Amino acid sequence: MNTKKTTFVILFLTATIGFSQSREIINPKGKFYFGAEIGKNEITSFTKGEPKNSVQIGLFSEYYFARHWSVAAQVSYHKTGVSFYKPNTHSGSWFDLGSPESSGTFNGAVISMPVTLKWEFRIHKNLAGSLKTAVSYNHETKSQYQNYYGSPSDYSKNYGALHFGYGFNYFINKNMAVFYDFDMIIGPPKGESEGFFGKNYYTANNDIGSLGVKYNFKETKKR
Repeated sequence: MNTKKTTFVILFLTATIGFSQSREIINPKGKFYFGAEIGKNEITSFTKGEPKNSVQIGLFSEYYFARHWSVAAQVSYHKTGVSFYKPNTHSGSWFDLGSPESSGTFNGAVISMPVTLKWEFRIHKNLAGSLKTAVSYNHETKSQYQNYYGSPSDYSKNYGALHFGYGFNYFINKNMAVFYDFDMIIGPPKGESEGFFGKNYYTANNDIGSLGVKYNFKETKKR
């Protein structure tokens, strides 16, 4: 997280804590939370100067099966893409180990449905940090391939992806919390080139930082 993002998150959480009236240490075990988030999406697999940043939005439900552990199911929308260029390295000599030129640009957008496992650790009272991992099913709503040489453009519109991330969560009271989450998403190959040691694959990768709020609409009995 860069300095501007860190400062913004700290100010956001500090302001929230300042308005909070809860002095009770919240135990969310056994509760379902429903929430929404919005944030910045950066396409880290763009390498040829394309616009990388856009907005990500999502809705989710989260269940705490232990005090510091939860699982969540989400539906979100974000843009993705890949761009690459590898020049022709053939020498033209009789002993030629080079490879042909390859290039391409993929512009896409997906409906993503990740299932997340999260571990939270207390920082101070009701403020917690978290580490998480997820797998997601993704369906492309936009699939544009341009200037592909030596690579097919008929990649699947439906695919899985891996997510890794961290975050901060603050319980305002026993039914409501605000949070910041950062996700690094590793998607499928969307381009390839020939190299000395075989094929090189170019995957659709994203970094997403989001602010959100979640709420428990129905109090459940503590276990």
